[in-house]
Amino acid sequence: MENIKCKNLNHANVAIIGFCMKQNCQNETKYCLECLNTTHYEHLMIDLILNEFKQVYNQLDQELKQISKKIENILEQILKKWIRKLEYRKI
Repeated sequence: MENIKCKNLNHANVAIIGFCMKQNCQNETKYCLECLNTTHYEHLMIDLILNEFKQVYNQLDQELKQISKKIENILEQILKKWIRKLEYRKI
Protein backbone atom coordinates (compact mmCIF):
# COMPACT_ATOMS: atom_id res chain seq x y z
CA MET A 1 0.00 0.00 0.00
CA GLU A 2 1.29 3.42 -0.93
CA ASN A 3 1.79 6.11 1.73
CA ILE A 4 -0.56 9.06 1.49
CA LYS A 5 1.38 12.32 1.10
CA CYS A 6 0.59 15.79 2.41
CA LYS A 7 -1.27 18.07 -0.02
CA ASN A 8 0.50 21.20 1.28
CA LEU A 9 3.00 22.20 -1.42
CA ASN A 10 5.55 23.23 1.23
CA HIS A 11 5.40 19.74 2.73
CA ALA A 12 5.77 17.77 -0.51
CA ASN A 13 6.40 14.04 -0.08
CA VAL A 14 5.77 14.11 3.68
CA ALA A 15 3.56 11.22 4.85
CA ILE A 16 0.15 11.82 6.42
CA ILE A 17 0.22 10.81 10.09
CA GLY A 18 -3.33 11.66 11.22
CA PHE A 19 -6.63 13.39 10.77
CA CYS A 20 -7.92 16.51 12.52
CA MET A 21 -10.92 15.71 14.71
CA LYS A 22 -12.13 19.31 15.01
CA GLN A 23 -15.54 19.32 13.32
CA ASN A 24 -15.36 22.79 11.81
CA CYS A 25 -11.64 22.81 10.92
CA GLN A 26 -11.14 25.03 7.88
CA ASN A 27 -7.84 23.36 6.92
CA GLU A 28 -7.11 20.10 5.17
CA THR A 29 -8.16 17.48 7.73
CA LYS A 30 -5.37 15.03 6.85
CA TYR A 31 -2.09 16.23 8.34
CA CYS A 32 1.60 15.46 8.21
CA LEU A 33 3.96 16.12 11.13
CA GLU A 34 4.64 19.65 9.86
CA CYS A 35 0.91 20.43 9.57
CA LEU A 36 0.35 19.04 13.06
CA ASN A 37 3.02 21.31 14.50
CA THR A 38 1.60 24.39 12.81
CA THR A 39 -2.01 24.23 11.62
CA HIS A 40 -3.57 21.51 13.80
CA TYR A 41 -1.53 21.76 17.02
CA GLU A 42 -4.13 23.87 18.85
CA HIS A 43 -6.93 21.49 17.78
CA LEU A 44 -4.99 18.54 19.16
CA MET A 45 -4.25 20.34 22.44
CA ILE A 46 -7.91 21.28 22.89
CA ASP A 47 -8.89 17.65 22.32
CA LEU A 48 -6.29 16.41 24.81
CA ILE A 49 -7.38 18.95 27.43
CA LEU A 50 -11.04 17.99 26.96
CA ASN A 51 -10.21 14.30 27.32
CA GLU A 52 -8.26 14.98 30.50
CA PHE A 53 -11.12 17.12 31.84
CA LYS A 54 -13.59 14.28 31.13
CA GLN A 55 -11.38 11.80 33.01
CA VAL A 56 -11.03 14.11 36.02
CA TYR A 57 -14.77 14.88 35.96
CA ASN A 58 -15.68 11.18 35.85
CA GLN A 59 -13.28 10.39 38.70
CA LEU A 60 -14.65 13.23 40.85
CA ASP A 61 -18.20 12.21 40.01
CA GLN A 62 -17.48 8.67 41.23
CA GLU A 63 -15.86 9.97 44.42
CA LEU A 64 -18.82 12.27 45.05
CA LYS A 65 -21.25 9.37 44.62
CA GLN A 66 -19.25 7.29 47.11
CA ILE A 67 -19.15 10.13 49.64
CA SER A 68 -22.86 10.76 49.17
CA LYS A 69 -23.59 7.07 49.79
CA LYS A 70 -21.46 7.12 52.97
CA ILE A 71 -23.29 10.21 54.23
CA GLU A 72 -26.62 8.58 53.44
CA ASN A 73 -25.62 5.47 55.42
CA ILE A 74 -24.46 7.56 58.39
CA LEU A 75 -27.69 9.57 58.40
CA GLU A 76 -29.67 6.35 58.23
CA GLN A 77 -27.79 4.97 61.25
CA ILE A 78 -28.39 8.20 63.19
CA LEU A 79 -32.08 8.10 62.35
CA LYS A 80 -32.36 4.48 63.50
CA LYS A 81 -30.66 5.34 66.80
CA TRP A 82 -33.05 8.25 67.37
CA ILE A 83 -36.02 6.06 66.59
CA ARG A 84 -34.77 3.44 69.08
CA LYS A 85 -34.29 6.14 71.74
CA LEU A 86 -37.80 7.48 71.14
CA GLU A 87 -39.28 3.98 71.32
CA TYR A 88 -37.34 3.27 74.50
CA ARG A 89 -38.72 6.43 76.12
CA LYS A 90 -42.28 5.40 75.30
CA ILE A 91 -41.93 2.16 77.29
